[in-house]
Amino acid sequence: FKNAFLLILILFITNHIYVDNEYIIKIFRHYSIAVSVIAFLGIIEFVFPDLMSNIFGFSGNNRPSTDIIFFNRLSFLFWGSHLAANLIPPFFPITLFLFIKNRSLVSSKTLITFLVVINLFAVYLSGNRVTWLYLTIFIVYTIIFFNDQGVSKIKKYMILLSLSFIIYVHSQPVEGRYISTFKAIAGKIDNRYDSSGSQRLMFIQLALEGIKNNPIGVGWGYKFWVHSDLIQLSLKTGVVSGFLFFYILIILLKKNLTYYSRQKGEVIYFCFTCLMIFVILSLGVNGNISLVQCGVPMFLFISLIESYHLNKKNQKY
Repeated sequence: FKNAFLLILILFITNHIYVDNEYIIKIFRHYSIAVSVIAFLGIIEFVFPDLMSNIFGFSGNNRPSTDIIFFNRLSFLFWGSHLAANLIPPFFPITLFLFIKNRSLVSSKTLITFLVVINLFAVYLSGNRVTWLYLTIFIVYTIIFFNDQGVSKIKKYMILLSLSFIIYVHSQPVEGRYISTFKAIAGKIDNRYDSSGSQRLMFIQLALEGIKNNPIGVGWGYKFWVHSDLIQLSLKTGVVSGFLFFYILIILLKKNLTYYSRQKGEVIYFCFTCLMIFVILSLGVNGNISLVQCGVPMFLFISLIESYHLNKKNQKY
């Protein structure tokens, strides 16, 4: 409850800030820098684990195994959790937006590509299948729906970079782990790669049963971990509040899809759409609210996008 209440304050604060294109660009630049640092230090942790251990005070070698079945995830111990990898996917639509607006972190296309590769490699080393799923959706959505005529070469660049990354992944002994993501979505959990999948499914089933038996909620003090913020919220505070929260997310997603289809040149709505997809999936399949450093980006994106739309609406009157 304490974390959820603090996160809601982000929405209150952003509603009292004039959020326009310049403000969005400023926040996005800071976000890109932050996750790029996380990605870079994660790779350093992979290459020089002893060095990072001495600097940040943790122990253990986090170098992923080359075994054909198992893939030991890079822990991002300097950050405090392997969930640091969950914050990297928004970097890609944000970087695309900043590049088109001519406000990228660096002016050189070579350096931009270098940053993209660094973040991609950090996502790969994380072994986090949900993060791999985010990237897959972003790639497919960008290739199919991105239609900015002024930068049509972006699609070719995206396809080339994506294919290179996919070919690399398929050349490594983690191909099965990637494919298991889609098997899990279809309900066919592969225990070789998804040791916690069955347990998570059991928790979700118990939570849904709890929601059915207690539609007005069991209270914040009820100790139960669902690994899904949306289901957790519905269990703790009731099915009505859970539905309203999810409905707000869907409305924001639909609003950005509509604006992007109407205003083809407004790449900011394309970026917002990608971010809302990221937020909905994250809140649906991960537990972010209990870990504030993961929950803040989710609520920040929701608040910025909502405030941006409110300010645009106020300008019309």
